[in-house]
Amino acid sequence: MSTSESSPLILAITACPTGIAHTYMAAENLEAAAQELGYRIKIETHGSIGVEGAFSKQDIEDADAIVIGADTVISKDRFHGKRLEATGVDEAIKHPKELLSRSLSAARWEGSADNKEEEAPRKNSIGQTLYKALM
Repeated sequence: MSTSESSPLILAITACPTGIAHTYMAAENLEAAAQELGYRIKIETHGSIGVEGAFSKQDIEDADAIVIGADTVISKDRFHGKRLEATGVDEAIKHPKELLSRSLSAARWEGSADNKEEEAPRKNSIGQTLYKALM
């Protein structure tokens, strides 16, 4: 990668309900967009074979921003105080440059202990259930 150590470092997490195609398409598109924009990026995928590229504490400490492109519940606890932009995996696939750029000016995540909504699994839509069954 030709980006310098002074360029922003963005950590990205990608995940889809089945953990197959969309997880990795989003990761590839974010990586290509970061290279075009001159950003450093490290990607953690939550796919069908588990978590790959897990972030270290040092990665998180050094990060300028966090991007979560996921259609599954991803715990944000480890990103307290970091700029965080969270959206669906589709946004990471279709608009990766915009997503990365937005993350650098996103609000800092200050989660609270009473925010139980994040930990509750989302119900799958009929389309998601059908997609999972077909995959």
